[in-house]
Amino acid sequence: MSEPEPSTAGPVLAIRELSVSYFTRDGQLQAVRGASLDIHAGETVALVGESGSGKSSLAFAIMRYLDANGRIVGGDVRFQGQDLLRLGPAELGRLRGSRIAMVFQDPQTSLNPSLRVGEQIAEMLREHAGCSRSEVPAGGPSTC
Repeated sequence: MSEPEPSTAGPVLAIRELSVSYFTRDGQLQAVRGASLDIHAGETVALVGESGSGKSSLAFAIMRYLDANGRIVGGDVRFQGQDLLRLGPAELGRLRGSRIAMVFQDPQTSLNPSLRVGEQIAEMLREHAGCSRSEVPAGGPSTC
């Protein structure tokens, strides 16, 4: 099955009525309620708000990185016209890192302190750019 061609018209990222909940022993916690926004090519968008207002939950939902108890309970997320909520794990894996990525705000969780930085960068190139181990050796120059 071939991947649909991304749309060049309209917003790069379109979010409509997105709602995210976390399910706990005490019940459902609504973290995001009906969020909608468009981001067009060349635009920079900042999400601002108080701690606990849902900024991170919105970002994690877009990337489909929610914790096991987190669920998108409504809405639509489209990246270049492609419905991100309908993609399977393999399709998401091909998009992440190559066409869409998330920069985490906590530097201590961005890189694994028990692994060399070069190996972590090489792993990203091998996973998302289709480079082989010989093209991207850990800590060495890349020919990919």
